[in-house]
Amino acid sequence: MTVLIKAAGGVTSQAILDVEAAISDWNAVRAQVNGAPELVLVSGVRKADIIIQMKVGGGSVLGSALPRTSTPFTCELKIASIQLSGKAFGLALSSVGTRNVARHEIGHALGLGHSDDPNDLMHPTFESSEFLGDVDVPISQCDQNGLEAVYPLPTACSAIPDLVSCP
Repeated sequence: MTVLIKAAGGVTSQAILDVEAAISDWNAVRAQVNGAPELVLVSGVRKADIIIQMKVGGGSVLGSALPRTSTPFTCELKIASIQLSGKAFGLALSSVGTRNVARHEIGHALGLGHSDDPNDLMHPTFESSEFLGDVDVPISQCDQNGLEAVYPLPTACSAIPDLVSCP
């Protein structure tokens, strides 16, 4: 699965490295999951399976992901568009915060939903120390369990569970 990072003017090289690190983090986990796709960074192209748009500013939304499947009847990803903010509530995201938000949104592109565990990467909200400070939110065993529930992709999407229980 190809990944293209498009950074707006003013996005720091460190922020781009942080997103690349988030991609590497997912590759380390997906290597342990049968059928999960490898994320391959590409550059100098116009199209990719996952396009990550990085911007300097932002409001109250740290990031968003819009995955689209090949057809309404398949689970196979056609393209995913990810938007990453550089600021939240007027404050610049920290390096760790950029990685946390990128990991979360890439999780959506890989097919994961939100978690109800506030300590989990896929929880729908972050504490300020997780996007402005230095609190790293790693990919959890629960996130890996979610990937294992999705991959290898079944022939019928209804075979993917709506909920993955984690201890």
